[in-house]
Amino acid sequence: MEWKKRITFALAVMVSLAFVGCSSGGESLPDGSVEDARDGAGDGDVSAADDGGFDAADGGADAADGGADAADGLDGDDQGPGPWDNCPPSTDYVGGDWPWTLRVVEGAIYCASFNEARTLEQEKRLKGRIRLTPGDYPVPDQNGEYEFRLPVCLEVPNEDGRPELAEPGTLNVNHSEWNDGIQFRVQLYQPLKTAGGQEWTLYLSAGVWIPKDQTVIDVLDGSYQDPYNVFIDIVLCHEKEQCWLIDDYSFASCGFETARPQIHSLGFERGNIDLHFMMGDSMASTEPGAFVRAKGVLDGQVFDQQEYYKLVYNPEHHHFRRDYAVIFDEPIGDACGLKAINLVPWEPEGEEALYTIDCELGEIEQITIESIEFDSGF
Repeated sequence: MEWKKRITFALAVMVSLAFVGCSSGGESLPDGSVEDARDGAGDGDVSAADDGGFDAADGGADAADGGADAADGLDGDDQGPGPWDNCPPSTDYVGGDWPWTLRVVEGAIYCASFNEARTLEQEKRLKGRIRLTPGDYPVPDQNGEYEFRLPVCLEVPNEDGRPELAEPGTLNVNHSEWNDGIQFRVQLYQPLKTAGGQEWTLYLSAGVWIPKDQTVIDVLDGSYQDPYNVFIDIVLCHEKEQCWLIDDYSFASCGFETARPQIHSLGFERGNIDLHFMMGDSMASTEPGAFVRAKGVLDGQVFDQQEYYKLVYNPEHHHFRRDYAVIFDEPIGDACGLKAINLVPWEPEGEEALYTIDCELGEIEQITIESIEFDSGF
């Protein structure tokens, strides 16, 4: 086990807490290194790297296929509520003849992230994705409140159907001059409604410093942005005045391609498993991130899962304790997948447990863990 990496990670966490403190809740800001995948973000593609995936052996980009295929919906039986075919066109935008442009590029797809207050079972139920329709959308350069509608498309499990565009919403603009440039800030509250009449609110907040002569803001591309320079929040809310409830959807990068890769490796009596987590940065709250891959062997059969809907994750505050579940493409024996709980990013504490599970994450059989290793990504 790489104790130096563990000690370094623990010290880094303590130093971080000493300087910025902690905050409660399950915030997800807009999770070493994997190659920059922006060039690979094609029309609706949210692969975990340029060609997908992440390799445990060397921490580099894996050329195998990986990530969530968003072009035509998901492959396999565990598809979301539908593909992106019914997404609204950019002409559904509502705004004004304003001098600045909010640019949404191809591949601007974000995945629903974890909330530390939930369970693994709740995380599975609350998976989903949002696609921002590509286009150049005028935004005001003057502060105030404006009528606005941004074309978006959602893929979330919901018995009344997925939320779709309704009437225009409200764009709050609060720009300010700073450091010889402009601190660009907008907050959008946009009504959505399902075919069954259920009402939702899409909250989108974006903030970034730009030079005074820049008129195009191009941060909405689906990638993981540096949280110390770019601030992006995308939340699907049940109630406009109370966003970030436990069953709301908070969206972030699907792959966190430029974040720090971390790997929990478990050896057990019937095989082994590597759990790949991409850890982002945060000023105070629980760090954002994404569980992007689970690969290993169970009872002699190899599995390598990189599909978003089949990888489930939930942490405690600051990821001090972590629960993972992977659903196989095809069952192995009576196991639909594996669940590993109570993993920690330092020396094992003896509370770690591994189970075979059914397709709803119900435990079938506990498996004895024989070895645990952790690569912190430093």
